[in-house]
Amino acid sequence: MCSSIEEEPRYRRLLLEQIRSGALPEFDAFTQEDRSKKQQRKRKAKKEAKEAAAMREDLGMDDSAAALRSMIAQRNENREKGFNNFMADLEAKYAPKGKKTKKGKK
Repeated sequence: MCSSIEEEPRYRRLLLEQIRSGALPEFDAFTQEDRSKKQQRKRKAKKEAKEAAAMREDLGMDDSAAALRSMIAQRNENREKGFNNFMADLEAKYAPKGKKTKKGKK
């Protein structure tokens, strides 16, 4: 989730060291993993990277922080407009209407 496929060998090396030292239990699914599973993970990661690039392109984003800031600001504006519309609808529905009152004699 927060790492890339390029970091897998480093994680694997760290985990194997922990297994050898006895700090972690050994699981066959990890220690005797097929090459095909590793290749499948790599293919999936490449596919997801392509999808992410396509979505960035569709949204008109580049990799800069300014683009991210403008996107966040635009989303905040949209949320504020939605909230204001919601409040106006509630006010129209539940706020007391300006009723005419009878003036009493003094």
